[in-house]
Amino acid sequence: MIIRKLRASFGALDKSELTLNGGLNIIEAPNESGKSTWCAFIKVMLYGLNTSDRDRNGYISDKTHYRPWSGGPMEGEMDVSLDGRILTLRRTGTGSSPMRRFSAFYADTGDETQISGTDIGESLTGVSERVFERTAFIRQAGIKVDNAYELEKKIASIVASGDEQTSGTEADKNLKDWQNALRHNKTGLLPRLEEEKQKAEDKYDAISRGFESLSDARSEVERLEKVREQLKDDLKKHEIFEVRDEAKRVLDAKKALSDAENRLKDAKAEAEAFREATPERRDEIKAAAAALAAVAPVYVSARDEHERALLEAEKARIAESESVFSGMSVKEAEELAERAEKLEKDAADSEERARKAAGSYKRTVITLAAVTAFLLIAAIVLMLAAPGASPLFFIPAAAVLIALIIFAVLKKPKREENAGAEIAEILEKYGVPDSSALSLRAKEYRDLVSARENAEAALRTAETARENAEKLAAEGQTKLDMTVAA
Repeated sequence: MIIRKLRASFGALDKSELTLNGGLNIIEAPNESGKSTWCAFIKVMLYGLNTSDRDRNGYISDKTHYRPWSGGPMEGEMDVSLDGRILTLRRTGTGSSPMRRFSAFYADTGDETQISGTDIGESLTGVSERVFERTAFIRQAGIKVDNAYELEKKIASIVASGDEQTSGTEADKNLKDWQNALRHNKTGLLPRLEEEKQKAEDKYDAISRGFESLSDARSEVERLEKVREQLKDDLKKHEIFEVRDEAKRVLDAKKALSDAENRLKDAKAEAEAFREATPERRDEIKAAAAALAAVAPVYVSARDEHERALLEAEKARIAESESVFSGMSVKEAEELAERAEKLEKDAADSEERARKAAGSYKRTVITLAAVTAFLLIAAIVLMLAAPGASPLFFIPAAAVLIALIIFAVLKKPKREENAGAEIAEILEKYGVPDSSALSLRAKEYRDLVSARENAEAALRTAETARENAEKLAAEGQTKLDMTVAA
């Protein structure tokens, strides 16, 4: 902005004009000729006249001090060069409200601007009236020394960051506010997370003590030992889920802090645009912001539901993957359990047949052995009764003995190993004591697969809902940004 021409009815100035040239302008004139009055006039044209100020003992307000000596109304115009065009500022008024009416228009087209008289000075110079008085505007009698927070803020910002728009004090205050939100004495997000962590550790300690008690029961039957091992596996799953939940909450807290920083930046930009907007533009911005605010709860709810569904789906996948049938279809698992039952039954039948065959074999061998012994005894008795008798009496006993040996070799029962070996291999592979336990595991696997499919279906539904909510939020944010930027 460059001041080009002034026209004033202001104090000693009676419809006076002052034209300024490019570069430094020095006005040399006698005392009381209006030099300081022109300076005061420039400030009033930029920032307006404080009509609420009153005269008091030893003090004359500006509206009294600069009342036109001619008795006419206090008014004036100022032409400034702005972006290659001449903008004319005009202030008029009445005796009781001097310089109250304001207008600003471009000299070449006559188009008025929408900037108000209270905002025009800061809009053209970039600083408030209090900062202007203490920097660019040097009055003849000096200025009262008091607290000028805005100037102090700009100086502190330049010293701290090299940018008058970025305040180190404000940044420090924001960081302290966020720190208090995360941890303030015993309140805030981090203390709540620590309390939940302590509860989880207490729960873990209680479960660990339970395991110490279980260690004294190792003499229980094998089925109870299997149950205990299963409980240990379940506990590990729950511990993993708890650790993941803790980590997720910490990550969510960090993300919330980052989102808060971004929202603060956006809010500052929107507030600045809102402050400079016309009443009509402000109404449009308010409407767009209200529409976006209405979508926010829907998005938060959809996001939370999606995260919950994601965790449930992950739990269901892990539970399914830890089953002995992981990687198999439900049909394959059930067919394997049915085959195990059949093999176990076949093995039992085979064992029964072998037991019966062994009993029959044993009875036959005993009978043949008894017959052989009887024939041998009879032959010996005959030999003793008739010393000259022929040894042919031993032939029947020898024949029976040979028959016994042949029968023992050829008819010895053979154990059926096929079914028993296969069922034993299956039971060992899947870590179960019998086929009924394997069937129970197959039913549990069917439930795990069903739970995983249901969780994934719920996750897909939640993903769709979140995508729709994100789309609505993005559309609302885009509309708000376009409205603010327009």
